[in-house]
Amino acid sequence: MAEQSMEVDTAHLHAGADRCSDAAQTALTAAGKLAGKEPAAGMFGDFAEAHEFHQAVSAAHRAHVEQLHGHHRALTGIGDKSRSAAYEFTARDASSADSLRAAEAGFDTL
Repeated sequence: MAEQSMEVDTAHLHAGADRCSDAAQTALTAAGKLAGKEPAAGMFGDFAEAHEFHQAVSAAHRAHVEQLHGHHRALTGIGDKSRSAAYEFTARDASSADSLRAAEAGFDTL
């Protein structure tokens, strides 16, 4: 049976988590700024088609704000999972190393 090994660069996992957190914060900031700048009523004129177009633009505006909030949630989740994976790999590696040292110590007493 071939030996299997796996290497995990936890520093890269943490760096990726940090980048996701930065991107999540950027999305949240953008959502806040966009939400604070709603299209003004009457900006396209004061006739039926202009009001209809304003409603369409306002709906798209709200959808973009919600989409940015969705990006914030997704990026926060990815960052959290990446950070959690890095901690888990580190803990498992330390636990495995402790087990190997204990086993080696047991063989030394034989």
